[in-house]
Amino acid sequence: MLMNNRTMSGLTVFSWMSAQVAPGIVTIDFSRKVAFCGPNRILHAYCDAIALTKLSCSNMVAINDSSYGLAMFVLLVPLSLIIFSYVSIIVTVMNMANAQGRWKTFSTCGTQGCLILIYYIPRFIVYSTPYMPNLTITPDLRVGLSLICSLFPPVANPFIYCFRTKEIRAILGRWRQGWRNSQTEQSKPNTVAVITR
Repeated sequence: MLMNNRTMSGLTVFSWMSAQVAPGIVTIDFSRKVAFCGPNRILHAYCDAIALTKLSCSNMVAINDSSYGLAMFVLLVPLSLIIFSYVSIIVTVMNMANAQGRWKTFSTCGTQGCLILIYYIPRFIVYSTPYMPNLTITPDLRVGLSLICSLFPPVANPFIYCFRTKEIRAILGRWRQGWRNSQTEQSKPNTVAVITR
């Protein structure tokens, strides 16, 4: 009832704008306050602020602290809104009389929850390791975690939603049945008729 084209357009524009603000602040902060006087290669798959700090010969304490605070704000504010919406969904679903509807809703939310955890937990670990003395990761693991949380959820999301629709499952079932039929046809022994006189 609340979602219409105007609301959706406003939320989309807000998402795009806010996605540009945080990296813009870090980029401007780095360009004004950080001096680079050493190597110019980073140990990362893309240009990340944490990887750039390793190349700097400036005092990075204040910049690291502000970058970490901004990263936690960008991570935790949306996460808290997601948690709030999930709690609201759970409360609403628990009041539903239809057990099948409850099961469908919880299965959808459970899958989405797993993707949310795959996104937020590795990113939190990557950004928090410099501030947690008992938590250390190698540069390769940091790159791997960054790639997992950046690539896996967007790639997996369409598959999860597609596999939930009856039409897609029916098509996949027909493909699987056709593949099995072709396999059984290939595995049948070839019989050769021998004519004797």
